[in-house]
Amino acid sequence: MNVSKTGVEFRRFLRDQRGATAVEYGMMLVIFSMVVTGILSVLGTDLTAMFEKLDSYLKP
Repeated sequence: MNVSKTGVEFRRFLRDQRGATAVEYGMMLVIFSMVVTGILSVLGTDLTAMFEKLDSYLKP
């Protein structure tokens, strides 16, 4: 493989957009997971207390 063909292949690789959407969705999923984890860790004890109170109301 000569140098000019390698350069053409490299430029083609840089312009290739296939797979970019999967990476973007993966990044969005990671960010969403981090936000949900943060919210649950902050509100975790409050949620536990709320469900325990609800459970006590529902018991016969």
